[in-house]
Amino acid sequence: MCGVTDLISMKCYESKLKLIGLMGLGLLLIAGSVFCTMLPNWTAQIAGWVGAVFFSLCFIAIPMRFFRKGPQVIIDENGIEDKRLKIGVIEWRHIDRISEGDIHGTKFLCLHLTDPEIYLQKLPTWKRRLTKSNNAVGFPEFSLSFVGLSPGYTEVRAFVSDQINS
Repeated sequence: MCGVTDLISMKCYESKLKLIGLMGLGLLLIAGSVFCTMLPNWTAQIAGWVGAVFFSLCFIAIPMRFFRKGPQVIIDENGIEDKRLKIGVIEWRHIDRISEGDIHGTKFLCLHLTDPEIYLQKLPTWKRRLTKSNNAVGFPEFSLSFVGLSPGYTEVRAFVSDQINS
C-alpha cells in the first residue's frame, strides 16, 4: 500500500500541440493504408482496408479531445484520478505499487491495486471487460496512458515515484 503525505498536486491537460501531431500521424497512417489497398497482394489490400477504417476512426476521435475542459489526470493527496475513466479517485491506500508498461514504445503508468474490483465495478460492462484484458498483455487492470497529455508520462512517473518513495 502506498502512503503519501504532504503531496503537491500534479494536473495533466490535453496538449493541443501533441494532438495536432497525433492528427498528422493519423493522416500519414491513413495515406499508408490507402496505398496498401492499391498493391497487387490481396493480404496487403485487406490490411490496407482495415488500417484505413481503423485510422480514420482514430482521426475522427482526436479532434473531440480538443474540447475537453480542465485537467484529464489529477494526482493529489487523495490519489490518482483519470477523468477519462470516470471512476473517481483511485486512493493511495488502494495502490500497492506502480510499474511501467510499454507497448511498441508507448509507456503506460501501471497501477497495481490491492483490490481492483472496487474500481472495476464502477465501469460499464464493456469497459470492464476491456480493462480486464490488460492482463493478457501483462498489465494490471488499470494502466494509464499519457499520450496527448502535458505533462507526459516521464514527468508523471517521476512525480508519482518521488511521492511514493518519500
